[in-house]
Amino acid sequence: MEQLTILWAKISRSDPSKWHPLLFHLLDSGNVALALWHNYLPFSTRNRFARWLRLDEDSAGRLLAFWTSLHDIGKASSSFQAKSPERKEACQRQNIPFPVNLSASPHGLITAWALDSLLPPTLKLVDRVLAGHHGSLPNGQELFDPTRFDQLGRDPIWGELRQELFDNLRKVFNPPEIDALPEEPNEKNALMLLLLGMVTTADWVSSDESRFLYTPPDVPLQDYQSLSIKRAEQAVSELGFTALPPSTQMVTFASLFEHRGITAPNPVQQAVIQAAASVQPPALVILEAPTGIGKTEAAFFLADQWLQRSGGRGIYIAMPTTATSNQMFDRAAQFLKHRFPDALVNLQLVHGQALLDDSYLALRLAQIGDEESGRVAAMEWFTSSKKALLAPFAVGTVDQAFLSVLQSRFFFLRLFGLEGKVVIFDEVHAYDTYMSVLFENLLGWLKAVGASVIILSATLPDSVRQRLAVAYSGIPFKNQVDIPPYPRVTIQSSSSVDTLPLPTSKEDSRTIGVTWLDRNPEAIEIGRAHV
Repeated sequence: MEQLTILWAKISRSDPSKWHPLLFHLLDSGNVALALWHNYLPFSTRNRFARWLRLDEDSAGRLLAFWTSLHDIGKASSSFQAKSPERKEACQRQNIPFPVNLSASPHGLITAWALDSLLPPTLKLVDRVLAGHHGSLPNGQELFDPTRFDQLGRDPIWGELRQELFDNLRKVFNPPEIDALPEEPNEKNALMLLLLGMVTTADWVSSDESRFLYTPPDVPLQDYQSLSIKRAEQAVSELGFTALPPSTQMVTFASLFEHRGITAPNPVQQAVIQAAASVQPPALVILEAPTGIGKTEAAFFLADQWLQRSGGRGIYIAMPTTATSNQMFDRAAQFLKHRFPDALVNLQLVHGQALLDDSYLALRLAQIGDEESGRVAAMEWFTSSKKALLAPFAVGTVDQAFLSVLQSRFFFLRLFGLEGKVVIFDEVHAYDTYMSVLFENLLGWLKAVGASVIILSATLPDSVRQRLAVAYSGIPFKNQVDIPPYPRVTIQSSSSVDTLPLPTSKEDSRTIGVTWLDRNPEAIEIGRAHV
């Protein structure tokens, strides 16, 4: 403990009862992770983490909180402490050496180097993942930088300081011992990226100086831990990290849309609901039906049923353009206000021109008020594009979801935001070839992180529909001799993917004549006159 205090310039080495503020910040981040675990993540998400780690739910939460608290342990290093001349001078007065030609590296990378000797060899991937909490994962060249030992501090005292931080954090969070990560590659990759999303979220929340105020270093560690837990729970609650409002009973289709004057599902909607009734999320539904038939209402109903049945995290509705996103945003706001009349519901609009939409601006103002229930609001903390998908409900452009699987900064944060949700992709027939390839990659990741998917389209070629189904489920598409006619619904069950026919009405039946015209202007003009 005595050595730990010397990294704080104003603390005397003669008073070992004082703690370095770095330890307090690490505790804060771990406690925010625990608050997110208990108050924000639904039981389906907690169960998923616990299954991957082969632990019970409580133990898994403590382990993730402990790993989160380690994310900035690299700040106890010669490279980081040298950033402050005052702190470097204080360390040198205590005979802690600094290399003469000391280079600088991101402290996240230094954390990976530091944890290399603190975590078991079987958990090396955790080192690398924690190094990415500022937006990007390190590459192999950075991990084996020859200057790493100078930047960490060659003198043994630096290692002793980090070991002391590590031991105190382990004592507070009491994590279980595990000897390996999941063997299945998809599970291991999903676990690590979701961990990084959780760490980044907890780091940003715990770095809010207005909520985690400076605390004198002479406060006993256990007393500060109690204070930190209260601050973390309060911050998570006030910022809008709330779990999906629970429902005491499953609602009917008519009651869900009575605000729009709908008294019963039409034949297509009823057929889709019945076909998906026994499907257990995470699941896939591809609905092909004419425009105006009520595909959106069917998707909303299925999403609501799945969320209430499985305890999911919310809904993201991905549209092809900003204009269609704005229109769907208004419909989603009305739906949520009717669905959760006694709750404060956090709804975000996610695209580059969101601040130009009057409805979204109104919801940002709606968060200001004394009422804690009965309203839909866009909570301020989530209004940046990087954070928006962390909100329980959001509507936006499909590219915001694509960014969760592209090599972009904080891609893992968006993936963490989509985990466990129902993601509705509307107007998929509008995607071009490039978007379609990204879409297939995204579907595979959504399945890996436990998200359900509902795809809506006026129509899809058979080959596209099959590729999308296989991309999500990983199950070979069932070879059907006779593909059901349009309209139709494709549903992933536990062991197969089947396409089923949907009823049609006289209004939907029409005959269209197609005539070839010459390409010269006169022929085209004559053809128009006969239409």
